[in-house]
Amino acid sequence: MNAFASALAAAHADANFGTPADFRHPPGPWVPARVVLSRPSDIIGGLGGLGARTGSLAASVLAADIAPLRPRRGDELLFDSTVHPIEDAEPDALGLSWRLTLSDLLSASAPEPAIGAIRYDAWDAPASGLTQAEQAALSQADFVHRAPFWTSVSGDAVTLPAATQQRMDEEIAQAAAAGRPEALRRSWRCTAVPTHGSRG
Repeated sequence: MNAFASALAAAHADANFGTPADFRHPPGPWVPARVVLSRPSDIIGGLGGLGARTGSLAASVLAADIAPLRPRRGDELLFDSTVHPIEDAEPDALGLSWRLTLSDLLSASAPEPAIGAIRYDAWDAPASGLTQAEQAALSQADFVHRAPFWTSVSGDAVTLPAATQQRMDEEIAQAAAAGRPEALRRSWRCTAVPTHGSRG
């Protein structure tokens, strides 16, 4: 272990800095770790003068504590009986730790969150101009990684296939795994875009 790794490990282990936590890729198991919390401030321009400052909660976690997992958006960090969804994850230059930007809080003991799922029919009509426009947008290098899991991706080309019952069932299962099935069933919504005339 080099000097940098030793210093990081000591900081996370120190009770004055480190906090016990658990990390996971939902819906996988929790992995115990220790984190160092911070609340950096970001400048928001256009709010008068030189801009306002907004605080966000961040956590540093040792890469070795959660290996071989690599944090990503949508993962979760649990500490102080509260689940913190991860908005962004960035490794340090040496790959020794991850800086996790945390989003709004979800209490582990709180009642069901207000979650839901929206079906967008522009993804489900391959012959339509609207679906082809969606495919073209998702095929851009900046957005191809955001293509739904059921798409067909060849290089940077994204294809949105027609909807099937099997795929719908898979999407429901994925959404339920990311939240709570009871809340999902109560908030399912399907949108439709008319092919002719005004949207109304």
